[in-house]
Amino acid sequence: MDLMKLVKGAVTDQVMSKIGGAIGLEPKKASSVVEMASAALLGGIMNKAKAPGGAGAILDLAKNTDFSVLDKLGDLIGGTGSAAEAYQKSGSGLLDGLLGGGKAGMLATLAKTLGLDSSVIGKLLTMLAPIVMGVLGKQIKSQNLDASGLTNLLGSQGSVLSNFLPASLSGDLGFGNLVSGAASSAGKAATGAARQATAAAEQAGGGLMKILIPLLVLAGLGWAVWNFVLKEKPVAAVQDAAAAGAGMIGKTASDVVDSVKGGLDIDVSALGETGTTLKNGFTDITAGLTGLAAPDATEASAKGLVEKITGLTGKIEGMGLDKLDGLAKTASTGLIGSFLSSLDALMEKIPAPLRPIVESALKSLKEKLSPFGK
Repeated sequence: MDLMKLVKGAVTDQVMSKIGGAIGLEPKKASSVVEMASAALLGGIMNKAKAPGGAGAILDLAKNTDFSVLDKLGDLIGGTGSAAEAYQKSGSGLLDGLLGGGKAGMLATLAKTLGLDSSVIGKLLTMLAPIVMGVLGKQIKSQNLDASGLTNLLGSQGSVLSNFLPASLSGDLGFGNLVSGAASSAGKAATGAARQATAAAEQAGGGLMKILIPLLVLAGLGWAVWNFVLKEKPVAAVQDAAAAGAGMIGKTASDVVDSVKGGLDIDVSALGETGTTLKNGFTDITAGLTGLAAPDATEASAKGLVEKITGLTGKIEGMGLDKLDGLAKTASTGLIGSFLSSLDALMEKIPAPLRPIVESALKSLKEKLSPFGK
């Protein structure tokens, strides 16, 4: 369950425009500010759930939260009248209940990080609190969560929040350990997958297992890459997993998995020129999508990326990917699968005005590659 995705889904373009107008920011700038502030609120809720009695207090707040506001945000935010006033009042009460004595610290830290006045941040959080709690409350109700279930749900959000909160900011806000702990879990999971593959090989001997070992290792590494490297997480955990897996099972694994440094650095020597073409193309496209998420990204940059995407798409059919077998097929599947798994996360970070420019070309490339990435 990705709570941030649900929060972002509730904040439509109309609502974002209203929020931006209320705090004096244009929609593009407001979008990044809203994302970070929403993630900070969720992090604060995670922290509260860890404290004794915290999860129960959150459940009580959720029971008194009006979920229907999620369908009326365009009228309530920045509006006038009794309903809009009640919305603001509920937001203020939720902030006090969720953050308690940490409210002032969060306001000051976000204000410093975002370069905005604390009063503006306070107004923003007051608008966002009913949205975040509305989303969380709906999940509590639909899943019939008790205190333990709520704690587990919130505890699973660390990897999600680290997409929106720099490590330094997480630490300053007091919940860096909750967010960064997810990367450590990824490393352990990937390393565990490698060890299981090794044990199976030792028991079964050579033959077929020599082909299956790299596939099993890639599964563990691919999971970690997808969740932590390609979403801009620290790469150390995945590198450690790669080293552990290759070291324990010897040359058979290292033939396929030479290293995993940036999510796509899989050894594709078994693929020859096809591997080089794919890796270079994927690296260029990944870098281009990352570049479009920058504040100074332009329409011209997006159109230039479309040319690269289209160029690679045109080469796919002539690569003979459907005829690969053995180590070559394993290497291509790992490389293509890792690339495809990263695309949705990368696209989410691109500003709305630029997304339509690349979406069609990227969709065509995904359709060409999908049969070979699983």
